Amino acid sequence: MHGDGTQSRDFTYVDTVCAVITDAVVRRVSSPDPVNLAFGSRTNLLEVIALLEELLGPPRRGRAHRAAGRRRAALAGGERSTAWHCSPTSSRSTCAPG
Repeated sequence: MHGDGTQSRDFTYVDTVCAVITDAVVRRVSSPDPVNLAFGSRTNLLEVIALLEELLGPPRRGRAHRAAGRRRAALAGGERSTAWHCSPTSSRSTCAPG
């Protein structure tokens, strides 16, 4: 962690972003400028770390390489889910080409 952990971000759940984009498409809303989908619910890094520790357990001293491996495996699982979601055999039609 860089700094004291009090830096914050406005995290937006992916389903919320999808719902807003879908609604904009259905209602034919457009903007020539970028749109920021932030909702003012700031979360600081210390809070994110606490939530991750609840889910994954606290980091163990001397075993950072194993924890990093588990995190990489979890991310790879997310990539596989994304690949399935956008695959030609999926019933989904929301993926961008290529």
